[in-house]
Amino acid sequence: LEALPDDVTPEDVTRVSSLLDGAVFTTRHLYKNQAHFCRGVTSLAAAHQLLFPDLEALPEAPRESVLAAARAARFPTTVAEYHSAKHAPLLLPHLPCLIAIAKDGATPLYFPLEACKIDWSAHHASSPLGGSSSPGGATSGLGALGQNG
Repeated sequence: LEALPDDVTPEDVTRVSSLLDGAVFTTRHLYKNQAHFCRGVTSLAAAHQLLFPDLEALPEAPRESVLAAARAARFPTTVAEYHSAKHAPLLLPHLPCLIAIAKDGATPLYFPLEACKIDWSAHHASSPLGGSSSPGGATSGLGALGQNG
């Protein structure tokens, strides 16, 4: 895993991803916040997660060429770059993103953890990850993933 805290293992990401699958989360960074169903957690940090999932399937040389052209044209290429350009710089770009699926049923959407509020009351009786629920039943804390490392 790139740029995740040292104590977060791939197994931790898999465990958190399965725990969050189907959970409802709400964005916290938009003028009109949106609710989504979580479909997992990225294995990369927001600072490294590409916005264009189709590029991840390309061999490294063509992928780097496309990314270089996009950066030269000042297009954001990672979730962190996009968030910084459209909203505000992320405070925790080393954390992974929640994954949702767009209305077309196929396109993955990536949301930085710090821009999301998970509604545990709609998915779990309480947070299974060690975060405490707020009076409204929601939490954005993810145990070790929420710590800066």
